[in-house]
Amino acid sequence: MKKYIAFMALFTASAAALMSLSGCTSEQARGTSVTSDAPLSVPATYQIDSAVNAETEIAWEIPETPDELRSEPPQLQVIYSGDGLVNCAAMTLGTYTWDVGGDMVCADSIGPVACAAEGFIIAVVDLDAVAENEPKINLWGGAEITGVQLYPLEGDAVSGLEFTADGVITVPEDIYEGVVCVSAKFPEGEADYFFMVKRTLTDPSKPPELRVFTGGIGFSMTKGAYEWTSTDGDETVTEMTDIDSPWELYQSGHVKPDLWVLPGETLTIMLPEGGELTAAEYWTEDSVQPLKFTGRELTMPQQELSAVCSVTVKMPAGTCDYLFSVNVGESASSPAYEPEVISD
Repeated sequence: MKKYIAFMALFTASAAALMSLSGCTSEQARGTSVTSDAPLSVPATYQIDSAVNAETEIAWEIPETPDELRSEPPQLQVIYSGDGLVNCAAMTLGTYTWDVGGDMVCADSIGPVACAAEGFIIAVVDLDAVAENEPKINLWGGAEITGVQLYPLEGDAVSGLEFTADGVITVPEDIYEGVVCVSAKFPEGEADYFFMVKRTLTDPSKPPELRVFTGGIGFSMTKGAYEWTSTDGDETVTEMTDIDSPWELYQSGHVKPDLWVLPGETLTIMLPEGGELTAAEYWTEDSVQPLKFTGRELTMPQQELSAVCSVTVKMPAGTCDYLFSVNVGESASSPAYEPEVISD
């Protein structure tokens, strides 16, 4: 069976999704005809298929734009790794000032937290999965980092982060989530860029994100129903969730990843410290059947089918169901993901 990751060589900037929110023309959305007296209400950003993000372990490259074509700040990416693969995610462009042929263009964006709330930030770095000297900003086009700040998703305790001249950013271990604002200086001007950070394994307030491994590659599973106990100061809080059935979630497109496997193939679930796999089953349109499991290994059905698998993991703070879909067949040769390239 062929197993491989889809690599996207290029995706292009698209502001169409933002214009309906901001009321800008296409030129305004890209910042090419905006003066300091006419700020933007939303940032310039980039649109890609929702399956292509920091969770899918898909790597891509974006060629540098020739300097003579730069009418706005270049697209910069944040680089990080996990499960042996290098990932590169486009940061969201925020406020900037830019010299376009002698004319200074100024664009004001909404703030980093507002960008995150509106879904404009697609770059999400899991701090529990990065390697040493990561995350790192790929600096090109004469870029130089002048400052890095962390904005919490709640509250207003903005803090500065340490960074190196080559783009490595250090996030303290007691930070579980937030938005990072990277300020960069170019020969043509200055710009802010946003990306999000989170910790999927060590944040005590919610179940960790876990991965299923096939062919030596890990894929983030979808969280299902859970019961979780955490402490907030002196208060102990138990949260219980109840969601649609795995098959209903699968039909509505809310279950990722979508794996291609062979009949009887063994998959491995990454378990946290103190975690135990206590149940496993697969759902089809007509039935629910048990899955054979031992320790942290799952054995796929012997017959060809498409199904959604549900595994229950018991952890010291509670239990959580994790979901992923599979296509079982002898000719399983499709990639786990097929990113859609967005073009103008």
